[in-house]
Amino acid sequence: MADLDLRYNLKNILRERGMNQLELAKKIHISPTNLNTRLARGRNCQLSLLESICKELDVEMKRLMYGDETQTQTLIQEEEDMYRLKYEKLLEKIVERDELIFELEERIKKAPPSKSKKMG
Repeated sequence: MADLDLRYNLKNILRERGMNQLELAKKIHISPTNLNTRLARGRNCQLSLLESICKELDVEMKRLMYGDETQTQTLIQEEEDMYRLKYEKLLEKIVERDELIFELEERIKKAPPSKSKKMG
């Protein structure tokens, strides 16, 4: 799955607002390094920090965590397409295997019976 990354979503929101991460850090009274470190935790980031970011950027938590609806739908579609492709390839391999098994069974049926030699 395309990654639903908190930092990616924040970057898009900041771009929409004409801001950068440094400006955001100043507005929420945290060092840029500390902000980046905390954001690297992704969804394990402190709720208070996420709430501060949402308040400052005037966005819902859902948008910050999961992106906008269009982005989410695009990611879901990409994942569905990926799984569909994997499924189709798997089906092709199953069909190839079944054809090979059928072919081998036909050869066995047509093969003359083997003569067993008794030792002893």
